[in-house]
Amino acid sequence: FLFTALLNVILSKDALDAGFRVIDLESCDCGDSLGLQLCHRECNLGGYVDIGHRDVGEAFTHIKLFLDDNPGEVVIVSLQVNDDTLGGVHSVVSNIDGLISMLYSHPDPNKEWPTMRELIDSGKRLMIMHHTQSTPCTEPCYEGFITMFNHVFDTPWYLEREDLLDSDQSCVIARGAGSSRAFLVSNHFSGTGPPISLPSLENAIVLNEKSVLENRHEACEEKLGKRPNIIMVDFWSKGDVVAFVEESNRALAPVDPRGTSEPTSAPTDEPTPVPTAIPDTTAPNTPIPINPGKNGDGTQTSTQSTGAGSSYFIAAVAKCLLLAASVALVFESSWLH
Repeated sequence: FLFTALLNVILSKDALDAGFRVIDLESCDCGDSLGLQLCHRECNLGGYVDIGHRDVGEAFTHIKLFLDDNPGEVVIVSLQVNDDTLGGVHSVVSNIDGLISMLYSHPDPNKEWPTMRELIDSGKRLMIMHHTQSTPCTEPCYEGFITMFNHVFDTPWYLEREDLLDSDQSCVIARGAGSSRAFLVSNHFSGTGPPISLPSLENAIVLNEKSVLENRHEACEEKLGKRPNIIMVDFWSKGDVVAFVEESNRALAPVDPRGTSEPTSAPTDEPTPVPTAIPDTTAPNTPIPINPGKNGDGTQTSTQSTGAGSSYFIAAVAKCLLLAASVALVFESSWLH
């Protein structure tokens, strides 16, 4: 069997080690033989061709182990829910020892978000933000889970490369429009185009260049009046995404809330062994606000410290990297989103 939608070439736990702090996952019901799995839209084509899936418990166990090993880190999971599987995912998360107690939930979009320092000190270092659950539920839908587009707005995710580089087309709001939204997600990836748009390594190599990242996000900040907090990319190990994010954070805040100023290494095809500085903070003893800017000018002043500066939680996203049992015959890797 072969994969039809390769998005990355290194496992998601290595993305965390390389400095990525947002992981994009999708849940699916893969039928009687497999049941609940992580996938990319569907588990197979026509019931015959396995296009990749991964056990939900395995993926969240990796995240739990990373958080246990790195007590100064905060991770966000963006969970796209297919086939009404949100309850199943919550059940799996609930059965991983100690994981539910790590979840931070924020039911009221109009309330200020805690600082990074507060999250670390409280032990609430994991946020699971879900979307596209077809069966409505009242916030919080499930204990600890966050309804994503109550708190997030994003840019278009469906553009071809030329259109993505045109700020008039790409620096607009696609989902979650509203003045109370705290997070801006920049969808910074482009597929092969119609009739069937598949992930494109060629496009990712171009789009993940530092100059391209700088130019597009400067334009989007000017047009939207807000700096992006999360950057979604394909093929996260290619290009300058980590370097761009680290430089942006360091310009805003030179001191790390975990007590280290060690820089994050740029990703390579080899996993980076030690996770380091994403994000940074404003000054010693000054907590970093997650909220990226409700002041209307792209800034957010911390309510926890007098004289606190303004800063942002900016994280580059590793799209979900799934280890499947099949061997890829077309692509050079067996990792699938």
